[in-house]
Amino acid sequence: QAKEELRDLARNPLMLNMIASLHRYYQGVSLPTRRAELYQDIFTLQLRDRPRVRKIEMLLDATEAQQVLQAIALDMILNDKVELDRDILLQQLQTQLDHLDEEVSAEAFLKQMEDISELLVKGNENYQFAHLSFQGYLAAKEIKRRDQEDLLLENWHSDKWKETILLYTAQLKNP
Repeated sequence: QAKEELRDLARNPLMLNMIASLHRYYQGVSLPTRRAELYQDIFTLQLRDRPRVRKIEMLLDATEAQQVLQAIALDMILNDKVELDRDILLQQLQTQLDHLDEEVSAEAFLKQMEDISELLVKGNENYQFAHLSFQGYLAAKEIKRRDQEDLLLENWHSDKWKETILLYTAQLKNP
């Protein structure tokens, strides 16, 4: 069943590209067979390993950058958003960066997430995660980090929370 899950993901051009990138960067290593593991590997690749190979200094380490993205993703899920206006996104990013006590501007961080990690993309006028399931995965990680499982119980009936709930439960099997 896990291989079928990956096969389904590979039907999406973006996900196929990400899977191929993982395979290329981590030659000789088996690809994860579960989505949650695959997504974490993609985030590690995009936030840490790919910039390192390209000799690009990231503003935050991969863990901190992912934590910022997790908070944004959860806020988007809570507010029923799949995309954000640039100004709103910059405000939210700056709030998260300030929590980390980092001297990083939201503008510079967004540029790196868009140009280097390619995890945030600009649509017509607004920004969104490169793949909607990334938003659900990151929100699930943030719920776990904050111990806010009550959010899952409050929203278990909502189709909009399905991805987040599934990816949250996947983390329980592989902490």
